[in-house]
Amino acid sequence: MLEDMFSEARVMQRVMYLRFSVTIPAGGSVDVIAQMTKDASIDFIGANKDRNGYDMVTQLGSNLTFTSQIASISNTDNIEIIDQSFGFDLANGITEVELDMSVAHYWLEVRKLPQEETP
Repeated sequence: MLEDMFSEARVMQRVMYLRFSVTIPAGGSVDVIAQMTKDASIDFIGANKDRNGYDMVTQLGSNLTFTSQIASISNTDNIEIIDQSFGFDLANGITEVELDMSVAHYWLEVRKLPQEETP
């Protein structure tokens, strides 16, 4: 089982553990901004479906309490969103959304537009 976890971290580039130091003044708070660009996951739907999937979780049993998380999508000229739970709306220019912290898992499926369909 441990070997599977390390394999996923190396092969599928999953983040298993991230650590950094921060000092929080007594009775205070600190804003922390973390940014990550994620490559597409494996074509998890099956061979020759021409879709790539992305997923993100907002909570994993951490001792940290997040008050907000924002997701954004970029380089959207040559893609079509097939299915999602984020709330992006490319037709109306909505490429950044604040996530609902009570929703544990978000997903996104996209496909590359054929050249003749590119806007």
